[in-house]
Amino acid sequence: MNNSNSSELMDHVGRCLNQFLPPGALEQDEDGEWRVSMRRMAVFVRVVQKPEPIIHLLARAATGVGPDALAEINHLNVLSVRGKLFRLDNSDVFVPTTIHPAGFNAEVAERLIDGTGEYAEEYGPMLEAVYKTAVTEAPIG
Repeated sequence: MNNSNSSELMDHVGRCLNQFLPPGALEQDEDGEWRVSMRRMAVFVRVVQKPEPIIHLLARAATGVGPDALAEINHLNVLSVRGKLFRLDNSDVFVPTTIHPAGFNAEVAERLIDGTGEYAEEYGPMLEAVYKTAVTEAPIG
C-alpha cells in the first residue's frame, strides 16, 4: 500500500473514532496508536499496513498474572464466542480484536471498542484476583 493510501486509512480511522467520542477525547501517541477510553479499560486502536491493511484493537485486561492462569484463560477462550484472551510472557493479559478496513465505520468502531473493553473488564479483574503474581506491569508496545 502506498503512503497516500496509508494516510487515507489513518485519516478514515481517526474520523470514525471522532464521530462517537466527545470532542478532544481521542489521543494518538507517537506510534500512531489511538487510545480510546469508553470504559474502565482503555482500548488501543492501531492501523497495520503490512502485509495487508488491517485495523487492530487491543485492551489490556490484567497485569501481573502468573503462568498458572493459562488453564483458566484457555477454558474461557473455549467457552466464549464474544472474544479471546491471551497472556504475554511479561504476565499481561490482553483482549485483541481485528477488522478489515472495508468494514470499519463509526458504528462498527464504537461497538467493537465497547465490546473489547467490556470483555476485558469482565474477566481481567477475576484473573488478577486469582492469579496475580509479584511481576510489575510493563507498558504496551
